[in-house]
Amino acid sequence: EMDRSGFVCIPGLSIFFAAFLCLTWTGAVAQPTNDNKDQAFELEELLNWCSKDAQFTNVGSSEDNEKASCLENGPNYNVWFKFRASTENIQIVVKAGGSKGTMKFSYLGLFEDGGRALACDEYKDEQGDIGIVYNNLNLGNWYYISVDHPYNPKYIGSFTLCVTDELGYDYRDGAAELLNLSNWCSANAAFTTKGASPDG
Repeated sequence: EMDRSGFVCIPGLSIFFAAFLCLTWTGAVAQPTNDNKDQAFELEELLNWCSKDAQFTNVGSSEDNEKASCLENGPNYNVWFKFRASTENIQIVVKAGGSKGTMKFSYLGLFEDGGRALACDEYKDEQGDIGIVYNNLNLGNWYYISVDHPYNPKYIGSFTLCVTDELGYDYRDGAAELLNLSNWCSANAAFTTKGASPDG
């Protein structure tokens, strides 16, 4: 007998066992709660916020609304986040690989409330970090983030999301301040140009 999720429940099994199987199978492919843009996960803390490792997933997701502007075809398996701008700046990073998540070939898009694409970043490797830095938000307006990947069910998986509205050292105005100038060295490989944009 077909249940509403589209899974077959086998007649003849005990009622409790059959119900358990159906619930287990249904839950295994349940859509993420933020699968659709109108149910986007709201990011309330925007100062150096990171989700738990591999907290989010696009397993069971379906395509809807806008695609990330650098994604050739799509949307494919996108999930959504939203935030209200409290500064002009936003930095968004999607992390995958190891403890950070299993998603592959990630794409990240930033959109205005009305759907206009503002920025996009795409994978450099099968897994790793991708990010957007954008510094022209309108205070009080809502913005949307989409996480997606090319059309291939083998790429679906979990990921970690980090967001901050404090301008980082990618921009001159967010330059890292060096306070100790007496024989000071950073920790090994503390800084990076990965994901940096031209300015100044």
